[in-house]
Amino acid sequence: MSKLIPESARCPACGLEHGVTVFFSLNGERVEDQVRRIVDGTFEQVPCGGCGATFRPEHRMLYSHFTQRTWIVLHPLADRPQYALLERGVEIVLAEQFAYAPRMVADGLAGARPRLVFGQHMLSEAVRLAEARIDPALLEGAKLFAIRRNISRLGALPPFELCYEGTEPSGEQRLAIHALDGAERFGELHLPADALRHID
Repeated sequence: MSKLIPESARCPACGLEHGVTVFFSLNGERVEDQVRRIVDGTFEQVPCGGCGATFRPEHRMLYSHFTQRTWIVLHPLADRPQYALLERGVEIVLAEQFAYAPRMVADGLAGARPRLVFGQHMLSEAVRLAEARIDPALLEGAKLFAIRRNISRLGALPPFELCYEGTEPSGEQRLAIHALDGAERFGELHLPADALRHID
């Protein structure tokens, strides 16, 4: 089930507070238009009434997709220092949900691997990976490989993270280079088409 709630969000460009309506939970099978917006990076995008910049509010949300066995918990970037505690909480909630779920639902979600992500851009990555059927653990290994191969270029940047944006027709994976606060995109890297096959 999808649920909307009112929230307060601050524009990252000018700091103005806004009243916004955001998803508290989103069922990817029922609202496909919102899934497309997550994938293309425009999900919940709002214009700032002060400076005119557009931004995506940071908030908590559960994204689920039954047939893809996908369960993604989004937290604001500011929550990242508590990742170990939050990760354990996700595991406990998922176990409780399965324990009380109808048999058909529990059987359908068997093998689901919950994910905890921080920031709207990493929610986009998680949904893209689920749709492309790419194992997130393999991609993380490939990201480390890409950083190692491009350390001279990347070492000059402020703290950053890599975010999967898609697979090119050539089979290469396109990774955006994002500032850790998610606000700035420094550029991109391309992984060879066979990069994931070499991660074990």
